[in-house]
Amino acid sequence: MERRTTLKVLATFGVLVVPLVLLLAFAPPAQAGRDYYDILGVPKDASQAHIKKAFKKLSVKLHPDKNPDGRDQFVELSNAYQVLSDPEARAKYDRFGEEGLKKGQGGGPGFRFNDPFNVFEHFFQGGGGQGGGARFTFSTGGGMPGGFGQQQHHHHQQQQRQHQQQQQQQQEKLYDDKGEITLLTDSNFEATVLDDENSIWVVQFYSPSCGHCHKLAPAYKDVSKRLRGMVKVGVVDGSVERGLGGRYGIQGFPTLLLFAPGNKRAQTPEVYKGARNSDAIAQWALKVMPSFVTTLDSYKTYADLCLGPDSSTCVLLFTDKKSTPPLYSALSRDYKDHLTFAIVRTAAADAQPIIAEFAPEPARMTPFSGDSLSYLELRRWLAKFARSRPSAASGQASRPAADAEVHELTAASLNHICPAESSTLCAVAFVPHDKLADAETLAMLKSLNLKYSNDRFVFTVADEQKQHEFKKALLEGAAEASPQLVVWNAKKGRTVAHEGEFGVDALSQFVDALVGGGKRWTRLASSPASLLA
Repeated sequence: MERRTTLKVLATFGVLVVPLVLLLAFAPPAQAGRDYYDILGVPKDASQAHIKKAFKKLSVKLHPDKNPDGRDQFVELSNAYQVLSDPEARAKYDRFGEEGLKKGQGGGPGFRFNDPFNVFEHFFQGGGGQGGGARFTFSTGGGMPGGFGQQQHHHHQQQQRQHQQQQQQQQEKLYDDKGEITLLTDSNFEATVLDDENSIWVVQFYSPSCGHCHKLAPAYKDVSKRLRGMVKVGVVDGSVERGLGGRYGIQGFPTLLLFAPGNKRAQTPEVYKGARNSDAIAQWALKVMPSFVTTLDSYKTYADLCLGPDSSTCVLLFTDKKSTPPLYSALSRDYKDHLTFAIVRTAAADAQPIIAEFAPEPARMTPFSGDSLSYLELRRWLAKFARSRPSAASGQASRPAADAEVHELTAASLNHICPAESSTLCAVAFVPHDKLADAETLAMLKSLNLKYSNDRFVFTVADEQKQHEFKKALLEGAAEASPQLVVWNAKKGRTVAHEGEFGVDALSQFVDALVGGGKRWTRLASSPASLLA
């Protein structure tokens, strides 16, 4: 949103949205899959020199750095070259076709393709050799007199070890768990991504040895910062998580997948094919952002939506833009059960009566006056106006104000405060025994209960000595402190601990980051509920 965009909240509170075929030996085999010879543009009796020449020419032409729209063709070309440059793999392909080659027909394991970008780099760095499986071969000097070949062999091994060490160092530097990017593995992918039906997820499959992955990293990190809270961003080391890569048909690195809101287990994620810069990736991710924004095309529409006796608090965006900003759509998604979001196109003639309504700003209107139109700042501001109304999906209203009181968490009170079958986020403040009734601590937790009631948080207090085993189980290896806040999602069996100052500002920032997707959940091996005393 730009300078001519104004965001206002109307405080109009009311009562508060295949058959088997047998062939004769003389018949040509039925080859299922792609024609690798056709992809390379060579005849079936092409020599290795002919195949290499064709690959050299086409790979430069189709490389995504030169031709962003040619990524799929580049991968196909690399796969074709890897097979046809390997005599053994080529013989199997000629007999059984692509599918038979992959399935290992004719004996031996199925063919495994290398990363197409690595194949490209090896080729132009002088490898130019076979690409089947792990069959890249380089000269080590042969068995020349005087043991020269052996020396070269050891030298090559040393170079390989150095290269592996460099790869490991690069991997450590590429992505870590300290930023907004979530490190995904086979063990946490389902709980973190697939079970998160409300969020948009962008997931990059990469390899530490992939030069293009390193080039993409700065832009990818920028995407995670720009979309913080609106879109969740993760990475998978495809060189390690091969099963996960196979599940999604990953054939090269880097590959970006987009998981839209909804049942992620049933959907096929979209593969990114655009330019490798943060602007293009961000726009691609935001295109699936759901919107719960109503366009006000007349004064009557405005009055019915915002001034009726059953109207909830209205958030109005005045803008001369023709499209709805993704940031505004993201806010409407987050508060769809608590606020009504609408947009007024200031250039439209029918919008003038609505604009006139706000010529002298009425007392019931509260304009946004923050320093920046950032997602997190706007979200915090809107939280002050949110008033829960029954959700169409759940049929439940939010906790009444009286329930903002802070209760001690024990085995006896667990089902009342944090029932396992609910989606409540149980924020447990572990304090020393003599602080259980501390007025200042209870007042702080009560204020947090009120502030985050619309986000399903319940703040409770627990005796850190009495409930020490329960606390240790929740921390799951995280650093222990006193006092300390730990958020527990009992229904999904996940937890995240606050590390830092135990004060209202620090805890608010922690919860805001958690709500905005900036904190990483840890999956618990088992429920710790039985450890409560």
